[in-house]
Amino acid sequence: MKLWVDACLTPTLEGVAHGRGYEATSNRRRGLLAAPDSELFPILVAEDWVLVTNNEIDFRRLAVAHELHPGLVILPQGRVDQQRTWLQRVIDFIEARSGQDGEEPWAWMTCRIVTFDDEAEEIHAAWLPDPLP
Repeated sequence: MKLWVDACLTPTLEGVAHGRGYEATSNRRRGLLAAPDSELFPILVAEDWVLVTNNEIDFRRLAVAHELHPGLVILPQGRVDQQRTWLQRVIDFIEARSGQDGEEPWAWMTCRIVTFDDEAEEIHAAWLPDPLP
């Protein structure tokens, strides 16, 4: 699984991903801090990056329109330490669920959105778009 950290979150999340054995990059590292979402999304899809963002509305719309995408992880806005903890928990969730389904994490994430709910301290996963309308 390859994780791309959006500009709205701390780029230190790259280190969290690397520490878990995953490839990671960010808007900052790729020189795309000012890139509009519509320009960024085709890069994510072409290079198979799961986007880690808190910009759910715009990227949900782009994912639904594209239909096939590497996946989205939605984290709330929070302090750097919170974001790092939340991503650790999301990776744990993805690894557990993909393992239960007998898939690699990257394959399990395809066309899925995984959301960390900080108020309920829960993680939710859904298809995006839903294959059964």
